Amino acid sequence: MIRANHGWYEERKLLKEAITKTNKIKPSFVLALGDLANKFPIDDLQNEQYKDLKTDFEQLDKSIDLYVFCGNHDVGNEPTHETINNFEKFWGDTYYSYIYNNCGFIILNSTVFFNDTHVQDLKEKQFLWLEETLKKMVSKNVKHKFLFLHHALMYDYIDEDENIGLIYGEKFRNYSEKNKFHIKKETRIVIYDMLKKYKVSHVFCAHLHANREKNIDANIKQITISAVGMQAANDQSGLMIVQVAEEGVDYKYYPFEFVPSFVKV
Repeated sequence: MIRANHGWYEERKLLKEAITKTNKIKPSFVLALGDLANKFPIDDLQNEQYKDLKTDFEQLDKSIDLYVFCGNHDVGNEPTHETINNFEKFWGDTYYSYIYNNCGFIILNSTVFFNDTHVQDLKEKQFLWLEETLKKMVSKNVKHKFLFLHHALMYDYIDEDENIGLIYGEKFRNYSEKNKFHIKKETRIVIYDMLKKYKVSHVFCAHLHANREKNIDANIKQITISAVGMQAANDQSGLMIVQVAEEGVDYKYYPFEFVPSFVKV
């Protein structure tokens, strides 16, 4: 994105720094929240970006598990079966879940919720899967449940509509409609109702290229995480560290120069 697909040296350099910092901390796992490539599908240049990314990810310490999922640049702003299959060919499933230390992690393919023009069937399938997955986690008495997706559920308010104004991206030097950074209300509310019902406490998302935090309600937080690469505003490239303890969840975004070399577990 920094050079608009005319080379991605800077992004690879920043990713290398992220991996070096991560290897020192040695977390149990890492999540990459979509837009693994900048070039939209399906394109040979996107494939080249993926190949370089896979090569760079190999530098991650083998004791650290890596989880990735798709963003709009990976499968398109109007995803299709073809673009999703292309992503899965490189990276595996676009939505899935896992449990670690009595914490449940749910990864959604938000692109089919953002625009279901060509993938209505996949959207409905994922709705059913999400509820079934949450039911299973509750039956297993999973204490903390987290949702991860590329697009935010909301921009400011969970019941907001589509006409919510503009946002200025300083680095991009243009205005965008805020509704490009949330999921439409009719779909958002279906997901939100499940989050309330099954007591999901945190929603982590990306897409905005900026750090932002909002309360969805009194019990659910939405945390938008900025990028390793291009920044839209005044944030710096960095990573977020999330720590979960019996008494609660702690998280903080660190620009690379401030990433700690040790995290107490």
